[in-house]
Amino acid sequence: MWDNFLYSINVILPVFILVTLGYILKRLNYFTDGFLTTSDKLVFNLFLPSLMFLGTAGSRIEESAERMPLILFACAGITISFVLSSLVIPLFARENEKRGAMIQGSFRANFSILGMPLAAALFGQNGMTMMVMMTPFVMILYNIYSVVALSIFVPREKKPGFAGTAGNIIVRTLRNPLIIAVVLGLPFMIWEIPLPGFAGDSLGYLADATFAVSLISLGANISGMKISGKIKYSLAVSLVKVVILPIIMVVSAYLLGFRGEELGLVFVLFGSPAAVASYIMAKNMGSDGELAGQILLITSMLCPVTVFLGVFILRSLGWL
Repeated sequence: MWDNFLYSINVILPVFILVTLGYILKRLNYFTDGFLTTSDKLVFNLFLPSLMFLGTAGSRIEESAERMPLILFACAGITISFVLSSLVIPLFARENEKRGAMIQGSFRANFSILGMPLAAALFGQNGMTMMVMMTPFVMILYNIYSVVALSIFVPREKKPGFAGTAGNIIVRTLRNPLIIAVVLGLPFMIWEIPLPGFAGDSLGYLADATFAVSLISLGANISGMKISGKIKYSLAVSLVKVVILPIIMVVSAYLLGFRGEELGLVFVLFGSPAAVASYIMAKNMGSDGELAGQILLITSMLCPVTVFLGVFILRSLGWL
């Protein structure tokens, strides 16, 4: 048990120390809002795509085929959680603005910014490679379901209609840098084309910056958010996101035969806090941005405890 405790601490602490560092530095005014906006763009448009491209290009088609059951489970889990939240949340929230923000916050995880470092901490390079394989499928579903939820549950006068909703889905999917990076890496994976040394090294330097910059930026971004006014909604959704949903998905995956690294990645995917993108999209699409920000803040605060307990319990049960 002591070994499992130390293992869990060593997995969780490095990730959340960087998040805490970002929070503290922002409070000490080391970062301006303009700097954070630029760093977020660098992570999303350059650092993470470099990591995605290298992970895809360095994989082999046989490995992807072996992981297809995990990918299918992830897609099914995201779909089921979206459908259930879309049916249940409107029963408890009357305003459409709240409904859209709550639905998105309940199923959309911080998969790329926080999930990747956790997977790397748990399983090293192999864990990251497996996460990269899941990325295009997960990101496409997150984008589609988020746009659908935020387009349906907005004030009547702001609804874009079917054509507008479909257009938003297509544009956001095709313009997503992570998906583009994976698509560009597919020929290298399928035909096993080696990257030139200078290209691999250059992209490697960019990829290496991903985790530190993204985690520090995450901490800095949540430092200015406040929990007030809508706590009953944000807390309820947050508990669903980082407690109830991961328990259901991990137990389901275990019963379906997933073990070890694959079961751990299911936990990381569904146990990560709400995505930063959910807050940004809610603000930009007429939903309740304040509520979405509160869900992001609370899930990020709860996550160190829930992830630690999850890893410790799974290790103690011998599931990891």
